[in-house]
Amino acid sequence: WYRRRQRQMCIRDRVKAMRAVLPQEAKLIIVGGVNAENMQDFLRAGANGFGIGSALFKPGISMSAIRAAADSQIAVLRDASSSQVTGI
Repeated sequence: WYRRRQRQMCIRDRVKAMRAVLPQEAKLIIVGGVNAENMQDFLRAGANGFGIGSALFKPGISMSAIRAAADSQIAVLRDASSSQVTGI
């Protein structure tokens, strides 16, 4: 619980810092450190989307493993959308 709370606070602080210097209408796309476990935290903090690389692909893994990882990320985004998390 404590670690998750710390991570949420860190994410919120990162997004808040970026939002402070960007125009209000700017879309904030987070790249780096994004995975299925923290996507909803980023969205709740005000991110609009993601660039996902290492959470999907690692050298030597099969296409089916990449697909499974992508499906997991998509499921998280769909869940966030159905939970009415803004920014999707």
